[in-house]
Amino acid sequence: MQLLTQKEVSSMLKVSIKTITRLRLKGTLPTYKVENRVRIPLVAVKLYLEKRKCLNLKSHHGSDYSQTLTTSFIIKTEEDKDRALGREI
Repeated sequence: MQLLTQKEVSSMLKVSIKTITRLRLKGTLPTYKVENRVRIPLVAVKLYLEKRKCLNLKSHHGSDYSQTLTTSFIIKTEEDKDRALGREI
């Protein structure tokens, strides 16, 4: 399993470290602590992006527009954590 720092994830998503911290504290991005340092599994970042991807849709008039899916992803149970980490349930 590949673990990333908050800085690496913020760079990857092109958002601030403060945003990553908020996502982490809300439970949207599961994390590990390794000797008091926060690490985020790459698979969790990929899952977060998958749940927030945009669909390229065409309107009935033929013009293109995008619709953002806003599925929330909150870790509440051990099963949710396993899913986020890509473990078989």
